[in-house]
Amino acid sequence: YVIPHSYAISGDIFTNRPVAVAGRLVGGVLKASEAVVLAGGELLSTARVDSLRILGRVATDVKAYKSVQVADRAQVEGRIESPRLSVEAGASLSEAELVVGLRR
Repeated sequence: YVIPHSYAISGDIFTNRPVAVAGRLVGGVLKASEAVVLAGGELLSTARVDSLRILGRVATDVKAYKSVQVADRAQVEGRIESPRLSVEAGASLSEAELVVGLRR
């Protein structure tokens, strides 16, 4: 599923498919197998995913059951919890709490 850059969606998304956020996902819960927040995209919903790649902005609490990758120009605010976490140089982590390990 793709949320286009010109769209803002409010509410819950539950899927076993990958989700790409190019627009805004606000409120509610995102539960997906894989998710990517593209450059210019914003994830402002609680997220429970297997894996997450952040190239845009994430300002929420995230539990990723496998891994999180934060790209060099990504912006992260909130709590990110995952057993595997990688952050590229240049990422903005203002007001971020990064937890390596996962409490279910």
